[in-house]
Amino acid sequence: MGEMKLEKIEDLESYRGEILKREDPNKVKVRICMTGCRAYGAGEIREAFLSEIKEKGLEEKVDIISTGCHGFCARAPVIVIDPYDIFYQQLTPDDVPEIVSETLLKGEVVERLLFRDPRDGRVYVKSGEVPFYRDQTKWGL
Repeated sequence: MGEMKLEKIEDLESYRGEILKREDPNKVKVRICMTGCRAYGAGEIREAFLSEIKEKGLEEKVDIISTGCHGFCARAPVIVIDPYDIFYQQLTPDDVPEIVSETLLKGEVVERLLFRDPRDGRVYVKSGEVPFYRDQTKWGL
């Protein structure tokens, strides 16, 4: 693949549109931070997801996507499962079979992997509701 030069904001918007068109809207996306989270085992978590997805025959229903930083490094490694916006944090490869069986196959959340606010004990399912993210505006592809 050749190097693309984006010179104007319109070029970036066009490129973003091309990328989004390639994504299958009917597939669940497991978005795994592969920047800072890599130091906390995100690579092994990604491999565990790929293996578990294959073992369960979910390749046509689930995409495993490596992403840039999600921002909440204190809770690394983190993933977001779209289109549900489920935010799981402080994962290990051992958590992956449970995420696949409970969340991807049954549509249930794994409560022990959700963010629990240390100030008031409230548990958050969606990344957009987590206090760290709530007031942020995401910019990017």
